[in-house]
Amino acid sequence: MANKEKQVEVVAVASDILARMIENKQVDPASFKTIYKSEKPYPPATIGYVYNLTPELRDGIRETFLKFEWKGTGLEKQFGPEGKDKFVPVNYKDDWASTRRIDQVIAESRKSSGSTPAKGT
Repeated sequence: MANKEKQVEVVAVASDILARMIENKQVDPASFKTIYKSEKPYPPATIGYVYNLTPELRDGIRETFLKFEWKGTGLEKQFGPEGKDKFVPVNYKDDWASTRRIDQVIAESRKSSGSTPAKGT
């Protein structure tokens, strides 16, 4: 929801993105307060593959990512300051459970209020 100055009053943002925005002086940490924080961080920059790959191709892709060295890459530069230094396997069911719960609550609240999603969401 925006006020007269076209500033956002409420926004959902990933903590790692917010940290980078603060570090880059795009956001003043005194200009906001956190009203909700998920129980665990969401995996950033996730990469997936389609379900119907041959097992050899699927396993080769997975192995390539898990063995990839970040040292000296843009990945190290971007995520290294946050303590991240490699790709790790994630599980949609477990690692995005809280995201799906939030989506469900939002969908239910929209149904009960009769509102529709904002354009572009």
